[in-house]
Amino acid sequence: MAQYIIPAIAAIIVALIEFRGTRERKRTEARAARRTQESRLSMDMMFSTSEMCDVLCVALQGGAINGNVEHAREEAAKAREAYKSFLRDQAATQVSKI
Repeated sequence: MAQYIIPAIAAIIVALIEFRGTRERKRTEARAARRTQESRLSMDMMFSTSEMCDVLCVALQGGAINGNVEHAREEAAKAREAYKSFLRDQAATQVSKI
C-alpha cells in the first residue's frame, strides 16, 4: 500500500504545478494582448498628433486654415475616443474582478 502512496502524492504535486503554470501562462497572454492593444492605440494617437502638427504648420505658413486641418482634428478626436474607450473597458474589467 505504501508503494502506491508516494507516486500518487508525486502525481498530485505535478498536477498542481502544471495547473498553476497554465493559469499563469493564460494571465501572461491576456496581459500581453492588453499591452498590444494599448500600444497600437497609443501609436495611433501619436500619429494623429504628428499629422495635426504638420498640417497646422503648413496652414500657418500659407496663412489660411484649410480642410486638411479639420480632417486632422477629426482623426485626432477619433484616436482620442478610441483610447478613452479602451481605458473605460479596462477599468470596467478591473472593477468586475473585485
